[in-house]
Amino acid sequence: MKKLYHKLLAELRQLASSLSIAYFRKWLPATVLIGIVAGAASIAFFSAITWASKLFLGLGVGFTPPVPAGVGVTTVSDVGRVWMIPVIATIGGLISGLIVYRFAPEAEGHGTDAAIDVFHRKEGVVRPRVPPLKLIASAVTIGSGGSAGKEGPMALISAGVGSLAGRFLRLNVHDLRLATAVGIGIVAYEDILSILEGLRSLTKVEAAMSTNLTVIHPEETLEQALERMVAERVAVLPVVDKVAPTKLLGLVSRGSVIEAYESEAKKMMGEVHYA
Repeated sequence: MKKLYHKLLAELRQLASSLSIAYFRKWLPATVLIGIVAGAASIAFFSAITWASKLFLGLGVGFTPPVPAGVGVTTVSDVGRVWMIPVIATIGGLISGLIVYRFAPEAEGHGTDAAIDVFHRKEGVVRPRVPPLKLIASAVTIGSGGSAGKEGPMALISAGVGSLAGRFLRLNVHDLRLATAVGIGIVAYEDILSILEGLRSLTKVEAAMSTNLTVIHPEETLEQALERMVAERVAVLPVVDKVAPTKLLGLVSRGSVIEAYESEAKKMMGEVHYA
């Protein structure tokens, strides 16, 4: 009982200190700066994917991929040069692979795991070159028809933005980690599309963001995670502690679930082969 009392008292003191004027003086400019730059980075990423798709799939394959309703044409067009699909996908993969391998090896993969690794193991530090290189490499991969999504790369790009802003403001290690988490954020593109076309430029993020988040616990299975994503129509689930629901442990995306399934399938195939 005494331990519980001291723990509760410590948490109350921490909460009180976090509400001080000094706290807001430090974090208000930091969050504003991170929000502006991360928002600009997401727009740049979307534009880069659009231009890469026009270059690789449009000019190379003769195909215009459909886009979400509210953004453009949702109908699926015919493929002009089917035989060019593997050629373009290979070229895109080579360009993306060379960029990452040569200049930023830590930007490999879908991005979510790397963002979590930055928070837990790298003291919130992301090299300045990582966000723009991840943006370019991912745009090339997606634009050339590669099997990849937008959420994972954007998580790492935004984490990098938060890290750079934190170092610019000379935050300590603890706050720098928090800055990377602030940079990642959880606002789905579908949330933005839900705002009326004419009000998008006037509406603030708080009007579109989800506050009642669908979460998952580390003890639950991948099947449960995938079912929850499909049911709630989300691509990323925050992983939180079951005992302390406000404690964020990480993120799980559709891509990471599929990769885990593929890894397990390969292991099973290997066991069957050697048996």
